[in-house]
Amino acid sequence: MFTKIALPTLAAVGLATGLWLAPLRAAPAPAADHSALIAALAAQQELVVANQDKIDATLAEVKEDLRLARLFSARSGGKASTP
Repeated sequence: MFTKIALPTLAAVGLATGLWLAPLRAAPAPAADHSALIAALAAQQELVVANQDKIDATLAEVKEDLRLARLFSARSGGKASTP
């Protein structure tokens, strides 16, 4: 009785394991053109960083202009801070 149940169960487990591992064994090797894509992505990332630095510098200038405007506004009797 036990062998009648055990053999089909072992066969089913073996088949399921084989089907589960098949995609892992059939994985393609990395292509050589991935390095070109990585280089292009790195160049784009450098452009993004450079643009962000420009944006940060411009925002710092605007922040300083606003600080000076508030300072002179407060000295002239105007409102010291904006809501």
